[in-house]
Amino acid sequence: MNLNEIQKKLRMCLSPSRYSHSLGVANEARRIAEICGQDSEKAYLAGLLHDCARERPAAELASFVPGFVDPVAFSIPGVLHAFACPEVMKREFGIYDYSILRAGFWHATACKNATEFDKIVFVADMSEKGRTFHGCSDIRKAIERSLDEAYRTALGNKISYLLLKKRFIYPASLEAWNTINEHNNHS
Repeated sequence: MNLNEIQKKLRMCLSPSRYSHSLGVANEARRIAEICGQDSEKAYLAGLLHDCARERPAAELASFVPGFVDPVAFSIPGVLHAFACPEVMKREFGIYDYSILRAGFWHATACKNATEFDKIVFVADMSEKGRTFHGCSDIRKAIERSLDEAYRTALGNKISYLLLKKRFIYPASLEAWNTINEHNNHS
């Protein structure tokens, strides 16, 4: 399936606002990948498809989630789609590139052993031009300094928001945060 076909199919799967967000993430992922010397077209595709499962019913999502996912994920509507994302990418869009699948899987939670490519998609999702939440400008500024700083800023922003709203935090997010800070405290 070529990019035009993927975009057409994705447009049919998502609401106009979600599709617009996906295009924004794709463009931002491409830009960050260029800064980092990563494959910018692969980053564009990962950003484009990161929310391909976002607007599906929970029961359908649950059928796509791998068995190793922590059961708490089923209580967090905002992350379940990410864990179903790789299966949807494979079945419906013909995507089998491991780095794209992995970045889709971790885009909502982050993880302690995030690759540079994972970080690009995570940061792009939090910093695309359509985002207006308090703190997104800090993420955008951090991108210019380093991907790791942007990743830490984005993850800190996400965790702070979830704490403020008294929402569940997926364990991998906390592991990622602790890993980042352990590294920074030993530097």
